[in-house]
Amino acid sequence: MSMNSRKIFSTALVLGAASLTAACGGHGPNSYLMPKDAVVEKLSSAQKTYRTIGGNSRTIKATSTRNDTIKVRLAMDNGNGSPQICEAIVEAIDEEWTRVTPSCKDRGNAMGDAISEMHEKEVDEWVIAVLYDTEIDGEKVAQRSAAVAIDNMPEMRREALDADREFREQQARGSFAPDPGSAGNDWGQ
Repeated sequence: MSMNSRKIFSTALVLGAASLTAACGGHGPNSYLMPKDAVVEKLSSAQKTYRTIGGNSRTIKATSTRNDTIKVRLAMDNGNGSPQICEAIVEAIDEEWTRVTPSCKDRGNAMGDAISEMHEKEVDEWVIAVLYDTEIDGEKVAQRSAAVAIDNMPEMRREALDADREFREQQARGSFAPDPGSAGNDWGQ
């Protein structure tokens, strides 16, 4: 890359970042030009349904509100899978601006944490759709979820390889560690 190309690229990058910051009023991601009480009011009874890439429908709805934290339920409408419960944490930045931070419980492993992060992206899209009175874009949810999966792939791969190595070592010894939840069960020993 020539010196001139680098300068053009750097300038474009800085201008792009500046315009994104300006679009959020300089308050960063998940910021909305709306007073906190109005955001809480809009989100606390909201429900949106969207089509997933596979053609199924998924409903995201507020289930309760406590101290500016809104519990949100994500469920497939065909009954597949367990519903997920997340939170949308609402905080005032100032009198005019509000931040809404999606939070879904981490599960303590790379795959579970990636799934939680994907759910947070869905809740974020739900917040945007509710506050701007639009529909959730299933394609955008899929794109954001794919980005999360790609970002977490190295850690998920490492955990899978570690589990495989541990299993093979147990096989080689001819023993399997008992399930801690099955005290008194001597299966595999």
